[in-house]
Amino acid sequence: MATFQALIDRYLAAYEAHDAVGCAALYATDGEVYSPFGAPAHGPAEIEAEHRRWFEDGETNKTMAVTRAGIDGNLGYCLVWFEADVPGQDGGTERFRGTSLNVMERRSDGVWTIKLTSLNEVQEPGTESDT
Repeated sequence: MATFQALIDRYLAAYEAHDAVGCAALYATDGEVYSPFGAPAHGPAEIEAEHRRWFEDGETNKTMAVTRAGIDGNLGYCLVWFEADVPGQDGGTERFRGTSLNVMERRSDGVWTIKLTSLNEVQEPGTESDT
């Protein structure tokens, strides 16, 4: 888990700095992001653009923690729990929570990259769900 937590920590640092190029650089060249918060993003240019759009949402105090991970050769996965403060309708902030399932890929130089991310919002207990 430490291997992937280190990668997620680098991602979080770039995210907090609103560095869309830095976020996209952590993905494989054919990386993909699937999110309920926007259209699917394929490749560095789309992943960078999607991050720029996310930065406009005003998220603060984001945390990300790998809760489960595994490696098999040059592929791996990690489940990440994330939380962030987002602007609320009343002018304050609300705590937003979710998970991301990530497929990781080790390049020929040994560096791990994110091959695929699937983001999921976590419903709070007692709230309605679309399913």
